[in-house]
Amino acid sequence: MWKEEDLNYISHTDMGQITNILFFNKKVSKDFLFSAIYGKHTKEERKDLWEAIKTCSHNYHCDWILGGDFNAISSIDHHKGNSTPCLPSIQDFDDCVMDCGLHSPPYTGSPFTWTGTRSLGRLWKRLDRVFINSHCLNSFEDITSQHLPRGTSDHCPILLKASNPIFTSPRPFRYINCWSKNHTFIKVLEGNWGKYCGGGMKGLMDKLSKLSKVLQHWNKTTFGNITSTVEALEKDLQQAEQEFDANPTPNNRAFMNEKRANLIHTTKNEFLFWKQKAGIKWLKEGDCNSSFFHAKIKEKRIHQKIHRIKDSNGNWLENTNDIQHEATNFFKALFSNHNCEGMNKFLDNIPLLVDDSINTTLTKFPTEEEVKEAVWSLDPDSSAGPDGFTGDFYRQGWDTIKEDVIKAVQEFFLGIPIPKSMGKTTIILIP
Repeated sequence: MWKEEDLNYISHTDMGQITNILFFNKKVSKDFLFSAIYGKHTKEERKDLWEAIKTCSHNYHCDWILGGDFNAISSIDHHKGNSTPCLPSIQDFDDCVMDCGLHSPPYTGSPFTWTGTRSLGRLWKRLDRVFINSHCLNSFEDITSQHLPRGTSDHCPILLKASNPIFTSPRPFRYINCWSKNHTFIKVLEGNWGKYCGGGMKGLMDKLSKLSKVLQHWNKTTFGNITSTVEALEKDLQQAEQEFDANPTPNNRAFMNEKRANLIHTTKNEFLFWKQKAGIKWLKEGDCNSSFFHAKIKEKRIHQKIHRIKDSNGNWLENTNDIQHEATNFFKALFSNHNCEGMNKFLDNIPLLVDDSINTTLTKFPTEEEVKEAVWSLDPDSSAGPDGFTGDFYRQGWDTIKEDVIKAVQEFFLGIPIPKSMGKTTIILIP
């Protein structure tokens, strides 16, 4: 069953354990494939299912949703009970998902979609699944699934929700590491850093805040869209190669080599850009193309999105504004001052592990070399802090900013109160 005002039926194919239905989505004017799955009960029989899914992945290049009862699990975490899961079957399932580039949307509800009693007792498994491909992932900003109650069945129905909510909040500034590879970056940093007055901790934070606005403007006007730049350079190189092939003069060869060098340099920057966006550290240059990064970034955003929270009264909130309001109130109350009685009795029972000599070492006024060593110990590829700047920025701009950074650190060791702008933090929610 489907809404005919939204979807036009085109065709369907029955491949045994998978039935494909191809539609035309009127709302977005493009094809959409839905595959209904019912896997066989044995590992050997399901090999045909995995091959059929791979065939569909190869033949269809449109939005694709596939789901149903796979009669298999893709992880040992999807099994609970006294029996031992079949590891080769798990590997087959997982290999199919990886080979086809499928994504599993985040879910709410029970982690197991099936339960039943066998000879060794009751079992729980996640046999019922929903997957989407990268095309579908790129078509929607928000995709989630919900494992509904089993009711009278031994399987959970799965409800898939896909939408494109309008996000109106301003995006925070984030320093992009490959900016420093541009020949104008240091000039922009040097030309603007000295314009701002002030020193110490507050002065450093003011300079970073003002610099972030300058870099945002520079990114739009000078650095530009790196993907579009790569595409333009590819066309330039193609034209230069054609000119050299038609007339192989030294000038044409030099021109072609110049275009090739520009493309290689910008392609490296593109790799660094998407690698940072995706938050992946284990890849080496050239391992993956931009489509891989796009999918990883989109999947990461969907999994990190807070879809609903429970308020203090036990009510579930799903509206974005309601979630923001409740989260703000919760952390305001959590970090507000409360009168704590009897703390002295508690503190008296904590042993003193820091003696005077250790305390002297910890509070010693840091030298310039010690501050630089601490800065260089920051992982340049780690996520940015609340100010939006990564460890790589402090390394690349050290000659320009070191005086302010050192003064700010030394000011802290003098016991001067930390300014409010430096006291900001990022709250990390660990699932």
